[in-house]
Amino acid sequence: MPIAIRRSHVARLKRRASLRLPEHRKHDPRQVGKAATTPKGCKCIFCANPRKEFGRTTIQERRLAQAGLIDGADSADMGGWHEIGRKLC
Repeated sequence: MPIAIRRSHVARLKRRASLRLPEHRKHDPRQVGKAATTPKGCKCIFCANPRKEFGRTTIQERRLAQAGLIDGADSADMGGWHEIGRKLC
């Protein structure tokens, strides 16, 4: 990818990120750059991936386990995702 295109993409991402930031952080170029390159700057229970950060299953995995489409959804591994194709077809 040419440098000019990459720079225009970075500028576009920074413009969009500055719209999402609170007013007191919009004028700091470091904060705008961080918001442009890291969409998930927070690791709270609402923003983070529960499998990666907390060792828990996702909501989708829990729903599939309740429906009986996968087994072992309480563990931190994939919990039977390879079997979903066989049970749904």
